[in-house]
Amino acid sequence: MPMRFFVSILNPLTSGLSCALSRKLKCISLSDPPESHRKCAQKLDIRKQKRLFGEEVTTTRVEKREDPLILSVLQEEQSLGCPLFLAGRESAFQALFVYFTSVGAILFEMLFGRPPFDGPNPTLLLKNIEAVSRVELPANHHLSPEVSELLHRLLTVDPTQRMTSSEFLSHPFVVAPLSALDRGPGGTRGEGKGINGAALVRHPRQAAGQQSAGGEETVSIDQSTSAGFVPTCSAAPPQDPPRSEAPPGGGRGGAGAESDAGAGTPSQGGPGRAVRVTEERPQPRPAQTAALATGGEKMSKRSRPPVHSDRAVLLQPCGVSSGGLCFSSFFLSAFPQVKSLSDLATQRESFGLAWLSAFLKTKDLERNENKKIPFEFPRGLDLSGVRGLSPEEIYILLNALPSTVEEIKLDSRAVRGRALPLLDFLKRVAAGRDGKTEAPRLKSITFAENSVGPEEASQVLPLLLPSLEHLCLKGNPLGSEGIRAVAEGVKEGNAASLRVLDLQATGLEKEGLETLCEAVREKSMKVESLNLSGNKIGGLKEMQGLSSVLCMSSLPSLREILVRECRLTDEAVKPLTESMGRRDLPNLEVLDLGGNCFEGRFLCDLGGALRAGGVPRLMELRVNDAWRTGLVERKFSEAFFGALSAPECPSDLCVRGVCLFPSCEEEVRALGACRYPSMRTLGLRLSPNQVTPFLEEMKNADKGRKYEMLDLHLSFNENANQRLRLVGEAIEGGHFCCVRKLGINTIGFAGWEEEENIEEGKSALFSSLSHTKLPMLSEFHKWGPPLTDADITRFAEAVRVGNISGLRVLQLGGLLPESAWFGSEGMEALMGSVVESAEGLPFLEKIRLSCTRAGEGGVSLGGALMSGKLPKLSDIDLSSSRLTDEGLGGLGHAVREGGLVGVAYLNLSRNEDIGRDSWELCVGGPLSVALASGKLPSLTFLGRFSLSLDETGVGDLGEAVRAGGWPPGFTEMAVTLGQTGVNLDEVIRAIGESEIGLPSFVRSLNLSCGRLSEEALASLAANGGGASGGKLSHLKHLDLSSCGFDDARVRRLGEVFSAHECRELERIDLNYNRISTEGLSAFLEALSPQSLPKLRSLSLKSQNTVQGEELGVREQRETQFISAVSRLRAAAQRNGKLLKWTERCS
Repeated sequence: MPMRFFVSILNPLTSGLSCALSRKLKCISLSDPPESHRKCAQKLDIRKQKRLFGEEVTTTRVEKREDPLILSVLQEEQSLGCPLFLAGRESAFQALFVYFTSVGAILFEMLFGRPPFDGPNPTLLLKNIEAVSRVELPANHHLSPEVSELLHRLLTVDPTQRMTSSEFLSHPFVVAPLSALDRGPGGTRGEGKGINGAALVRHPRQAAGQQSAGGEETVSIDQSTSAGFVPTCSAAPPQDPPRSEAPPGGGRGGAGAESDAGAGTPSQGGPGRAVRVTEERPQPRPAQTAALATGGEKMSKRSRPPVHSDRAVLLQPCGVSSGGLCFSSFFLSAFPQVKSLSDLATQRESFGLAWLSAFLKTKDLERNENKKIPFEFPRGLDLSGVRGLSPEEIYILLNALPSTVEEIKLDSRAVRGRALPLLDFLKRVAAGRDGKTEAPRLKSITFAENSVGPEEASQVLPLLLPSLEHLCLKGNPLGSEGIRAVAEGVKEGNAASLRVLDLQATGLEKEGLETLCEAVREKSMKVESLNLSGNKIGGLKEMQGLSSVLCMSSLPSLREILVRECRLTDEAVKPLTESMGRRDLPNLEVLDLGGNCFEGRFLCDLGGALRAGGVPRLMELRVNDAWRTGLVERKFSEAFFGALSAPECPSDLCVRGVCLFPSCEEEVRALGACRYPSMRTLGLRLSPNQVTPFLEEMKNADKGRKYEMLDLHLSFNENANQRLRLVGEAIEGGHFCCVRKLGINTIGFAGWEEEENIEEGKSALFSSLSHTKLPMLSEFHKWGPPLTDADITRFAEAVRVGNISGLRVLQLGGLLPESAWFGSEGMEALMGSVVESAEGLPFLEKIRLSCTRAGEGGVSLGGALMSGKLPKLSDIDLSSSRLTDEGLGGLGHAVREGGLVGVAYLNLSRNEDIGRDSWELCVGGPLSVALASGKLPSLTFLGRFSLSLDETGVGDLGEAVRAGGWPPGFTEMAVTLGQTGVNLDEVIRAIGESEIGLPSFVRSLNLSCGRLSEEALASLAANGGGASGGKLSHLKHLDLSSCGFDDARVRRLGEVFSAHECRELERIDLNYNRISTEGLSAFLEALSPQSLPKLRSLSLKSQNTVQGEELGVREQRETQFISAVSRLRAAAQRNGKLLKWTERCS
């Protein structure tokens, strides 16, 4: 890279960013708090501020305030920068010295995400700078010695010891290449870990350059793995101006000390060595191989340095390294990638580099000087998933984007709430369309899910639609109001350029669809792809309205119609097939009807449209997962298959996802032989008498056409042994290479209980799997008679050799009794094969082994989970699997070591031999503590529906509530007391003192026969409130029967409900306590109208029971109490409280 380009970058980095920009853009003064330094970057407007290329950068004065320390340290005519980037102990320093101090401060903040100096106000900030003799780097940093030394030299407070410009520009870190940025253990690049700005790791041998003839230091930089490089070079760097007490060897020179590119001659300004940096840059066109990036001159062959293969260093794209990022590699990288800049822009530590890249390229384009910034800015930028950035900071980047940007993806941080400064950016884009300013020429914009609501849509879309070609609003809840904003844009002609309109899962329903269709009828569109999937369109009337605009007059260019999962029925889809039959859609290429509720009659309608030749260009018809039942009447399937064979049917048509119960042997044989070339993916459920003819035809059609994907469910009864053998032979013959799902159902096999021998058939089936690779097999299901240890051992061999490594679902469950099924031997063989295989089962998500004895080998499952060979396993079913204490212990070890962090469904129920102590061993301690430990973050189901607590368990639950690390998706679990007289104060206080309160999955809290103090209830009430409804916000049932509640406690309980509201609570049991009418009145008085809005039942049976009391006396007292409760309820409801409380207290 030419050195003058590098120096041109240093100018804006130092003077531009450290003083001119920070002052001119928002005028940060020394009396502003340090936080304003960061805030100033949120309001940058650097247009017309300073020319960054080809001109000398002028100095800028710091505004002074009436601060004696500031006035004593800074001279008005000699000071540069804002406080965070000032050098210390300067008396009469020159601009160039401050440049490199500022470079050090900026480099420090790039690496560590904070400035090297800090203070609560400018005065203390400058005192801190003065007090520091040596800047200390953060502990445990991973910087190379070269970078550490560079930072210390740049940030030395004593100006006489600070690095000179010649020392800086010849420093190994500045002139030498990086070694593939940062590498992880073993020399390999880490994946997907984002950017860690504190890890600039370089190999020492690359810090020293190669000495070429003439004493020049030459460094080769390879920025591409492709062939063809253009070596370029720079002249010697400028030398420092003279100054006192300069270190030996410091030369002098002026701004004009640079020589022509390629000259390779030392500076004449004084002693010192010339440094030449050579770069190997990918060259797409040979005609450009003589072009020089500096000065536009051509370099002679004689001046080109040789390329040494052992010196070539690959400079990886910025932003994807697991270890780090360095500004020299960023600016020396001539070809930033889309992912690189997107990664930079979405992380706080590197956001500034993305902004700088966009800003420099924008300025470059404004001056028509493309050679100054030798990289192409990406056409697209993904700003979704930002972390740690405010909407204002995102707006800064958007406002700096060059005009070459055409595609953007944004999320809610850039669109919702106070992010509406986005509107200013869109106004700039609109002005750019009119030629009033330079702005991105947006052609495509995608909003991430849940980014745009009705309010945002009505403001954003009118500015966006003009000139837009691709609009994706997928997963955004627009509703009728948001859809109306789209329709208004269509009506006004602002969507004339739109080619792709994606409204998937936007809440489009009847009203919104009518509004949109009306707009399209008034103003035709050039849309080629219309995606309405995931909306509740459903009815016949809605589809009639939609079909009315699916015609040449409204949508003449339409090529794709996607109405997947729209709740369409056979009747509702009929208007669409009629439009196809009328030739209203002659350009249609893709029709997606998958995921709807069809019974099969629509196949007949589709067949009619195909026979009519109404869609001559149709290439893709998708009906995946669109079947209410698998049984299609014979007349419908025959009509459809007949249409596929008709000459009018498009020759390139691919039909995907048809699922059938074939109705006759002729149809079965035709499907087995793949006689319908348009059928590319197919799902078949074959009855016992259909299996043999299908497999025979499949075998006979060995050299014919094959399906792209086939889902087979094969049922067996009599002759199961022979048919299992046929399946094995078909697998061995390679006929199942297209099978994605394979289900073997022998439940209907009548002879297994009489011990009819089918071992030969099972052996043939499982052995064939170990002999033949099934690359597409993702689901394997086996139901029916028991599988033995020998069967599973053969299946395990297929896993070990990698023949079924693509498995996603494995179900080997059976019928009771489980005693006949495989046990520890088979389980250990299966899990052992996973560990021993090269890949394991990297895609396996579900393993269902219920009603077997697989639980006896639970230890081996734990070992497989710990091996890392089951990285995606999230669903484990070992219910009724004879799970032992030892097996549970193996799973517990995996839990404690983090082996189940990805498991969401763990069903260990109906294993009666497991005791409570063993359960706690499994989850690494008490269940409540384990759930809050963070070791099971993905868990949603555990197969246990209640948590029974004793005295110790209550303490454990309190500890867990305070920890608060509950799995966010965990489903409902009830909490009950397992013994009487338990003191509940600890858990009650923990709920109040914790950040989130009672976990959301606890919907039922049964504390009957426990003991609560008035002080604990008061503590809970004192820690209530919040917009979410408090710390009991998900509770539906609370049982406090027989808890010794008196009037004081029940009054405190009212205060709890007033503080926490409990908006979901429907039932409260206070039976068998000592509550009087006065206490109940105090309870109701403490409530607010917002408390307990869903409460239907407040049970107050048997209050103040007196032992030995006569029956008549007790009945009379209870009748009086019930009457009083009714009066109190009516009074409370007149005051707007407990409006749904209807159940009587007895």
